[in-house]
Amino acid sequence: MADEKTENRSLIVSKILGQEVQPNLLRCCPTMDLIATVTRDERVEVFRLSGQRAFSVQRKKKDTKVTSLCWKYNGQYIAVSWSDGEVDVVSAETGNALQNFRQFTGSNAAMCLGWGMSLLDVEAARARTKTNGESLGSYSKKQAVSADDFLDREPDLEKLDLPAELPDQLATFDATELMPKLPTLAVLPSSAYKNGQLSLAELFASQTLLDAALHRGSSRELNALNTFLLSNASGVVQLIVYDSLSIGSIALPGLAVDDKIEYIKHYSHPLAHCHVVLSKIQQGTKNPVLALVPISLRFLRKAGKNISFIDYKTAQLDTLVKYVGESILAIYHHWKTSHDLPSRFQANISESLAEKNEPSLSESLYQLAATGYCSETMNEWLKDELAERGHKRWDQAITQGHTKIIELLQENLLPALDRCSVVLANLQGLAQYYEHSPAFDVPISSFLIIQDIIKCMRLLAHHMLLFASVEQKRFATFSKWLRHQIEVQTADAATQAGQELVERDAGVDHTLVLSYIESGLDGSKLDAFLCPPADAPTILIKSDIYEVVRQALEAFKNGEAHKKEMLKLLAYHNEWCQHNTALIEQITEWQRANALIPGAIVLENGDVEVASCDMRMAVSDSTPAGALWTYVATTTKQEPAVVTVRRVLHSDILDDMNDGIQEVEAFLVKLPGQVKDLQFVDDHELLVLLKTATASRLVAIPIIDKDSSKVGPAFSRIDGSAKSMEWPSGSAPQVNGHIELTDDALEIATRMSFTDEDGFQPVRIEVNGRQGRRLCVLLGSDLRQFRVFDLDCLGADTAAGAAATDRP
Repeated sequence: MADEKTENRSLIVSKILGQEVQPNLLRCCPTMDLIATVTRDERVEVFRLSGQRAFSVQRKKKDTKVTSLCWKYNGQYIAVSWSDGEVDVVSAETGNALQNFRQFTGSNAAMCLGWGMSLLDVEAARARTKTNGESLGSYSKKQAVSADDFLDREPDLEKLDLPAELPDQLATFDATELMPKLPTLAVLPSSAYKNGQLSLAELFASQTLLDAALHRGSSRELNALNTFLLSNASGVVQLIVYDSLSIGSIALPGLAVDDKIEYIKHYSHPLAHCHVVLSKIQQGTKNPVLALVPISLRFLRKAGKNISFIDYKTAQLDTLVKYVGESILAIYHHWKTSHDLPSRFQANISESLAEKNEPSLSESLYQLAATGYCSETMNEWLKDELAERGHKRWDQAITQGHTKIIELLQENLLPALDRCSVVLANLQGLAQYYEHSPAFDVPISSFLIIQDIIKCMRLLAHHMLLFASVEQKRFATFSKWLRHQIEVQTADAATQAGQELVERDAGVDHTLVLSYIESGLDGSKLDAFLCPPADAPTILIKSDIYEVVRQALEAFKNGEAHKKEMLKLLAYHNEWCQHNTALIEQITEWQRANALIPGAIVLENGDVEVASCDMRMAVSDSTPAGALWTYVATTTKQEPAVVTVRRVLHSDILDDMNDGIQEVEAFLVKLPGQVKDLQFVDDHELLVLLKTATASRLVAIPIIDKDSSKVGPAFSRIDGSAKSMEWPSGSAPQVNGHIELTDDALEIATRMSFTDEDGFQPVRIEVNGRQGRRLCVLLGSDLRQFRVFDLDCLGADTAAGAAATDRP
């Protein structure tokens, strides 16, 4: 048993929260020292290990509840699912919501199953994880790595050392990495968006998050697929790759309308092309059974090494389309805002001039610039209403508007369009390479029509940039002249100073002044390209669309009649979105057809009720090639003192239950007390929170591989085939025999204990089991206090002897 000094040394923080938290929604970040909790009023709060609150996520509706929390495998994001069917993906660095998914129709509650990364070249990666030097082959002189090394937030590429061959490198060469990074876009007011939806505004407002979405980091995921799984109350599973691209939904076959399925635990492994989900399945009115449900991504095996690059580029294109749309909205918003104040000034004087039957404002200003004549109404407006202060505000608004429009066009919109062209060229080239393969069966015409739309948008954007630059120069001259006229009309002509001011030349090019009054005062040429989101016209995209747009532009510049809808930038983006959605459907159709849930195997029958459970996938040197072990630990309410650990040997793709399930083994441990919770620390240790008559204990049970020389509970093979365990007709075979922990063995296996005198009785355990920094979070019975311990500080000696008994 760990002594008191060791326990004190391992204690990192003890925190008392302001209100109770929900014990089933306590989650540790896998790579950073962050702990996520959910309060009773359904607020997600994330704390640092110091006890300081890092950020929080508020519910949008009063009656919604948090249904699940899920960290991404590298700790970059946390997903929060709500009872109204929405899922928010939140940045772990800023606390900002980056994505909002509502993949399911109706009011079904959403559930985040988990994230996973699947390496494509499993054979090479598996060789790097070997610890036996004789098994390493060409890697015998290199340091073996673990699965955690692939899942790190910043993986060490030199350590992983999985270089691709030259043809693969050329096929996946990403030219966008050599292009300048796209700058951020400020979040606009909610009124700037259609239906008040903020879209990806939070993502585009952070340079760090934008770079993560559009650029490959040091993780270099070109050789792996990043998958995010969601589900609803009906058991439908939605597959999302690269955090944004949905490739479709799948469901457990044979699930009837009256059947219910609840997904409890999710796990994936970088060396597996499948995910596994621990689930409760209720068939009609029968008691629910505990089953292992695999989700097979068999398209990874069939599509070749380029599939992750195709999906990544598709997801990148989808994000870029939204970035372009956000840029267009920003241009319209800033242009409209910059003209609000000048429009009010002009409206006031125009109304006064109309009441007195005098020429319009533009005619009066033109007359003043050309002849020097100023009517009494114009004189009063210049001196009293506009004056120096009003002119300064007018000048500042229009100047900032022109500057912002030029900036957004030059730095955001045009570079984004160029980047889209490069991404489309990548995908088009791969489509030609896979021309006769179902893996990427997309006609070239689908890419060409989008390229034509981008060409049209680029042409319009360049003309907008030209007109904005010309108007900026003209307005600067007009503003200087107008300021001079205000001073002249305000001056007292009877004085010498006033006379000198009247006679002084304004020092401006009157040609530019007259040009602005004539073509920029009442309406800018930029207005022809912009419109509110709700008023965007619908246009028809044909093969000659670029020539049609060019002709419309020429007619517009010459003042001739033209189709006004052909110049609206937002109209082309709306059409682009529709074609892009169709393109993504074509790209993901085959992948959706080759992702499936092949079935389920029953682990606990319906005559028992599971109290606590956990799951983990692992690979060791003795694991057969192309296979993995999935470990499942359970304890039931009927036998709260017994822990059952089952492990299933299955193929790494698991697309067939009969051929994919190879072995099922198990062992039972009977403990002197009540099991409150349990969780795997790593591939070699299970941590059990045990309540005895005298104390609450944290007990370590080693997970021993069959070829290991370590002492601990040994797995025994369960009688029965996978067919006899397959849901819905199958059942879980009985696990015979058990190991009973003696008092001496319990003392050796105890990592730490808490007596009633400590004032802290843990009821929930959450472990971050990454190598080098293994943390254990214990939640107290008051659901307000939690303590964080460093498991590595407790010493490996307690784990080595945990549950030490003779093998049965």
